[in-house]
Amino acid sequence: METKQSIRKEILTKRNSLSPEEQKYKSRKIRENVMTLSEWKYTKNVLLYLNYQSEVMTEELIKSAIREGKNVYLPKVSGNEMEFYRILSIEDTKEGYKGIREPKEDDYTKFIWNDTAGCMMILPGCAFTKNGKRIGYGKGFYDRYLAKVPVTMKIALAYELQIVPQIPDKDNDIPVNKIITEKHIYAVK
Repeated sequence: METKQSIRKEILTKRNSLSPEEQKYKSRKIRENVMTLSEWKYTKNVLLYLNYQSEVMTEELIKSAIREGKNVYLPKVSGNEMEFYRILSIEDTKEGYKGIREPKEDDYTKFIWNDTAGCMMILPGCAFTKNGKRIGYGKGFYDRYLAKVPVTMKIALAYELQIVPQIPDKDNDIPVNKIITEKHIYAVK
């Protein structure tokens, strides 16, 4: 089996080769697929991310969530930790960790876990298997966050080219419940 590093390098090379037009088209299809989910319709709190480089574009999904009256939270990195803070619009963000847009100020409302809150996390990654395994970018931010905040509905956004047959896993790797691509919705059993 390949290593995580070799899979990450291969998939990022493929993902980075998508033209801006392909990224935009595929991201729109992925957004449409997300918005058909019953989980999306009924959730009140959404932990999202703002795309970076060739990731699935999320700005329109964030705007849709805000228009629908959902509480939208984005990650902010501090050292080796990540926390989510509520935004009211895309303008509430600025360039932060590694050039990724984050909530502007620390005094925005921090997400506090409450299992009755109807929460969903939509997260990025490099590669995924159809059974929910995930390779991130190697820093472990999402795995550490999910180890302390037990979000039950975890949905990954990916281009179909990011789906791989196998991923070596470690005990601290937390799988996702669904993977949404431009072609499929993979529900993990």
